[in-house]
Amino acid sequence: MTVTKHSVWVTSSLLIFGLILLKGSLAVAAAEADIQAGVAVVDITPARNGEPFFDPLFAKAVVFRQAERKAALVMCDLVQVSKETTEKVRQKAAQQLGIPEENLILSATHNHNGRSAADDLVERIVRAVAQADASASRVEWATSGSGSTRWKRTGWN
Repeated sequence: MTVTKHSVWVTSSLLIFGLILLKGSLAVAAAEADIQAGVAVVDITPARNGEPFFDPLFAKAVVFRQAERKAALVMCDLVQVSKETTEKVRQKAAQQLGIPEENLILSATHNHNGRSAADDLVERIVRAVAQADASASRVEWATSGSGSTRWKRTGWN
């Protein structure tokens, strides 16, 4: 599987955005618990009857955990994600991974090369979420600086 620079950038952006959003809200629930984050990229390119597919399509997932709480952000290289697909992904992720349905955000890059999706799209998206959940590790926050200049860094193993 080839992961493009764009895919890595989008996944990294999702992770940083999610950490910013969740840093405050999850910390309220368990002030002393570590935040964990995991990322995964799964190919969702549909079969095209022998036609070449120049750029594969991906589902990029980020899962966040703190104490007993979980949340996930998923970005798919599709024009849109239907309400039906979103509901099925949320239900399966809740059943299989314990991520509450209201804690899973599923979105599309609005990629016009992604007009059609793989027949097993729901399973592939859930696989991305499961892989991200399985890869979660502790997120560490650090701040350093000199005088009026400060750098904030977020890292994970």
